Amino acid sequence: MANYSQANVTYTIYGGDTFYLISTRKFENLTTYPAVEVTNPTLVVTNLQIGSLATIPIRCKCPSNAQVTNGTKMLITYVVHPGDTLLNISQKFGADLQNLKSLNGINSTLIPYSTLLVPVSQKPVLAQPPPSPPSPPPPPPLVVNNATSSGGGLHGGAVIGASVGGSAAVVCIALLIFCVVIRKRRSYKQTSISEDQRPPSDVGVGKTKSKLMTGISDCVENPFMYSIEDLDKATQNFSPLCNIEGSVYKGTLDGRDYAIKLMKGDISQELKILQKVNHTNLVKLEGVCISSEGQSYLVYEYIENSSLNTWLHDPESVENMSPIGWSSSSLPWKTRLQVALDVANGLQYIHEHTTPSVVHKDIKSSNILLDGNFRAKIANFGMAKSGINALTKHIMGTQGYMAPEYLADGFVSPKLDVFAFGVVLLEMISGKEAIVRERGVPLAGKAGLLWTQIRPLLEGEDIEGKLRKWVDRNLQNAYTMDSILGVATIARACVEEDPVARPTLPEIVYKLSNLFDACTSNPDEKIEIRTSITGR
Repeated sequence: MANYSQANVTYTIYGGDTFYLISTRKFENLTTYPAVEVTNPTLVVTNLQIGSLATIPIRCKCPSNAQVTNGTKMLITYVVHPGDTLLNISQKFGADLQNLKSLNGINSTLIPYSTLLVPVSQKPVLAQPPPSPPSPPPPPPLVVNNATSSGGGLHGGAVIGASVGGSAAVVCIALLIFCVVIRKRRSYKQTSISEDQRPPSDVGVGKTKSKLMTGISDCVENPFMYSIEDLDKATQNFSPLCNIEGSVYKGTLDGRDYAIKLMKGDISQELKILQKVNHTNLVKLEGVCISSEGQSYLVYEYIENSSLNTWLHDPESVENMSPIGWSSSSLPWKTRLQVALDVANGLQYIHEHTTPSVVHKDIKSSNILLDGNFRAKIANFGMAKSGINALTKHIMGTQGYMAPEYLADGFVSPKLDVFAFGVVLLEMISGKEAIVRERGVPLAGKAGLLWTQIRPLLEGEDIEGKLRKWVDRNLQNAYTMDSILGVATIARACVEEDPVARPTLPEIVYKLSNLFDACTSNPDEKIEIRTSITGR
C-alpha cells in the first residue's frame, strides 16, 4: 500500500530560532515552516522558548507494490535548487525521466526549494561538496521518533521510502538511514587580490581609497578588483556611445560584455547584500573598482535585452531585438508569464532564503532586465534593506509602486515588494504604466495610480468583458481569458492596501507556476482559478 509518512524529528529550540530559520537553515528545506507551525500548535510562533522541544515533520513516501515490481526500490525526497531541471535531476540520481515526471505530476516548471520524489532502483552515489572550514561544535543530536502515517503530504524533506526484501509489504525507512541534502554553494567568479596586485594609487589620495577598500573588504570576501584603466578601456573612456542608461555603461573586458555602474555615496550596504545573494533571477555582481580619486564602480553581468519597462512601454525602441516568429515587438503573453514567474522566484529567494531576509524596496518594470532568452533578472539593489518589519523616516522609491503603509508610516517588510510586484503584473496585463496618464499628463490622486484600477474590473457583472477592454492591445488577442484572469486575480491580491491581506511569495510562485504550465502544455486549456488569494 503506497502511503505518505511523516518522520517526526524532535528539535531543541535555541536562542534566535524561528520556525522559518529552523526549516530553511537547520533542516536545509527538508520541511517547511507552515508544516512546522501546524505540527506544534502548543508553541507560540512569535515567542519560542529556549530549551523547549519542537516536532519537525519530514515528508517521505514509500514506493507502491506496482513501483516495486517495476524496479523502484526507494523514493528520495529531493529539495529543488535554482537552475535544476527534471532532466539533470534524473541524471544525477540515475532515475527514469518519465517516471520522475509522472510520479510528481509535472512536465517542466520546477519551483526552487520545493520537493520532488525521485524513484531509484538503488542507493545513489552522489558527489559530496568540498569540506568546509572548521565550525563551532554542533548542537546536540536530533532525536528521531517513530514515523507516523499521515494521509496528507507535507512539503520538504530528503528521505527515502524503500521496499524491504522480497515481501509484498512496503515500509518507510527511518530518516537517519539515508538523508540526501544537495547543497549548491555560491559560485562567484571572484579572484583574491593582495596589496601588490592592486593598481597603484596616486600620491595624496591614499587615505580615501584605503578607507573605501577597507569598507569593501569588510563587505565582500575576495572581490574581483578592476583598475580604472581597465574600465576606461572597456567603455572608451565612458563614452556616451557606451551609455546604457543614467550612470550605467556597457563595457567589454577580455572579450566579454559587462554593465559598469558609476556609484554615488556609501556602497557598503549594497555590497553586503549583493555578496550574499546568488540566484539565476538576480543580476550578478562580477567585480568592483575604486579609482585613484576614490570614485567607486560596480561591475555586473551584462543583460542584453534591455528592461521589461522598455518592452512594455517603448517597444519600438527594441524592435530589432524581437526574435524571429514574433508577430510584433511586443512581448507575447506566454513570455510575460515566464517573466512574472522569474521575478517571483527571485523575490522568494531574497525574502525567504537569505539571512537576514532582504527587501528590495524598488521593484519596478525598469529594474527587471531580460536576458538573451527573455528570462528575467532583478537589478538595482541600491535601496535594498536587510531585515524585515522595520521603520524608516527616509521614504524613497518610485511613484506608483510604493505601498500605502510605506508611504504613510515608513514601514518596511517583504509585503512592500509583493505590492510593487502586483503593480508590475498589472503593467504586463494592461500595457499601461504605473502612473496613469491621459494625453501625456498624469492623473491626479488615486485615479493616477494603476493599482487602483484592478478591483472595479474584477467586481460586479461582465468581468470578462471589462477585463478584455483593459488588456494590452499589443497582445493582439493572443491569450486566453482564463490566463489573464488568473494573473489579474493574483495582482489584485498583491496590491491590497492592508499588507496582511497580501499573499506570500510561495503562494504567488505556486499559482504562477500553474498558470504557466497550463499555458505551455495547452494554450487553449481552461484554467480553474479561485476568485481570491488569501494573504498571510
